[in-house]
Amino acid sequence: MKDKTLSVDVGNEVLAKALQYAVDNAPAWLQSWAGGPEGLAKKIWARLNLGEGASDAALPAAVSTVSAN
Repeated sequence: MKDKTLSVDVGNEVLAKALQYAVDNAPAWLQSWAGGPEGLAKKIWARLNLGEGASDAALPAAVSTVSAN
């Protein structure tokens, strides 16, 4: 998906999957440094190439889908 613009719906799905991956695989110190799942979500969201009208209002929904190990 690199260099392609994502729709907001697809962006939300990508965010949720990337966030779950980060929570599952990042060491605890890194998660803590990033600000927990919320901080990780913000960092991932900032790197997505989203189309116009994209809002970070999707962040709480993505964070709520993450299951901690």
